[in-house]
Amino acid sequence: GVRLVGSEMCIRDSTKYCILDEKGKIHYDKIVSGVCRVPDSSYSELTDKDSYYVFKDKKYLIGDLSSMLMESPIDVMSYEGYKEVSAVITSYMLHIHRNYNIDEIRLGLTPAMWEKKDEYLDYICDELGLPKEKVAIKIQGLSGHQCYKKYGIDPSSDENQSQYISENYVGLDIGHNTLDFYIVLDGKVLDYGIKGYLKKGACIITDNIKKFVKEEHGYDLNDVEAKAVLNTGLLKRRRRVFDLKSNVNRFILDYLESTLDLVEKEYGVQLDKVDQILIFGGGGEIIKLACESSEEFKKQIEELYGDGYLQIPRVASSFYNSIGYVL
Repeated sequence: GVRLVGSEMCIRDSTKYCILDEKGKIHYDKIVSGVCRVPDSSYSELTDKDSYYVFKDKKYLIGDLSSMLMESPIDVMSYEGYKEVSAVITSYMLHIHRNYNIDEIRLGLTPAMWEKKDEYLDYICDELGLPKEKVAIKIQGLSGHQCYKKYGIDPSSDENQSQYISENYVGLDIGHNTLDFYIVLDGKVLDYGIKGYLKKGACIITDNIKKFVKEEHGYDLNDVEAKAVLNTGLLKRRRRVFDLKSNVNRFILDYLESTLDLVEKEYGVQLDKVDQILIFGGGGEIIKLACESSEEFKKQIEELYGDGYLQIPRVASSFYNSIGYVL
């Protein structure tokens, strides 16, 4: 039977992947997208050997471990860094799941880098030593449409989801760095409506958190710390805890408003035909979490957008692309 793996690398966040086994069951998981080259010097011997991953005779620290060294992780904002990290993480993923005998891989690429897709495919096949028929490059964002069409807003549910599936909607895929969206009218995706932007994802929220914490509290936060504040609403520093939940919710709301303004500008009058905006990716999780932890935030969203206009998957929001890749 075919065992497929679909993987989406989120810049400065985590690589989401899912494995479709021979029984048709989907297993999903994620790995932090940090990859750091370990220098060949004596002090690198101090690191526990088991934590290295050796790929093409180079040593790497992957995932959470990539922040252990003073060396900074490979920059994935550039295409060159992105493809290198993608090859290392894909190889690592195949390694940890070798008992599945995976025989086909589908990798996502943002519309913002889509013109590189052929070169990317060549590079991945060369690096991993795989024939081209075993690897497919899929468009990020749009693949969430495949998942939504099949599972609606709950990929884990067995109940019929058709009441949640709209024929006229905008799909909004919010990653940490990327923002990708598309429009579906009468059940068809409009080709020219597929858009991808770099540096327009949830990184805008974490940048605002960093700026706020610097101005109000005098601390410099890195990406990982800012993301922890975004997820918990709390800033922890040397045993002191600052509650920033209301500030964080304000930043989330501001981001959502400016993002929907961008969608409005892009689609204009076509948006009048749309009865739903599906928000998935890590940004979907962020908004869902804020709604669950704050009644006030939830009320504000309903006042601004009405009830049910914004749809967020009940589970697995950040896996919509990778599930879509294997369908």
